[in-house]
Amino acid sequence: MACPYARIIGHDDETTSTATAKLTLNGAVNNDALAEILSLTGYGPTSSVKPELKRLPSSDELVNYSNYLQLNKLLDSQLLLSAKHDQNKKPVHDEHLFMIIHQSFELWFKQIIWEIDSLRDIFGCKFIDETHMFVSINRLQRCVHIWHLLCDQISILETMTPLDFMEFRSYLSPASGFQSLQFRLIENKLGLTDKSR
Repeated sequence: MACPYARIIGHDDETTSTATAKLTLNGAVNNDALAEILSLTGYGPTSSVKPELKRLPSSDELVNYSNYLQLNKLLDSQLLLSAKHDQNKKPVHDEHLFMIIHQSFELWFKQIIWEIDSLRDIFGCKFIDETHMFVSINRLQRCVHIWHLLCDQISILETMTPLDFMEFRSYLSPASGFQSLQFRLIENKLGLTDKSR
């Protein structure tokens, strides 16, 4: 995939790679700036060198999908209150869906905070390097896509009827989605005032 903001205007010789070719940004040749942008956004050249297999720190265990994502912790974090508090019956089926959706919301909120903090670092500098604008726009667009995804998740939650929800709602009292600290952090980091809320 080519970077839409870069255009190759020529090669020094036949062996020059795309990464070292002369690139333009708004008509001006600026090889170093564009190379940095390409490396930050993943548009850089593909390497023919195979990555070295890494081992976890202080371990002989190779990094794999499961231990990298800590799936044991992640997939064991759905502790259904309906099963915990009522030993005589099975857990309420839809509580699992409810919990998965809200946990995924919190994971996406964490990603949005990660993106916002990186943007605040960039724009918090006294002088802003123009090469960071593409990165900033890309990260803002990522946040917008995440918000769209979060809104789409509501339709999955709507597959649960109010009666299904009431089967386990009493176990959650007084918990509420309004208690999401990360959602409040996002509002605050984006400058929402108490009056506007």
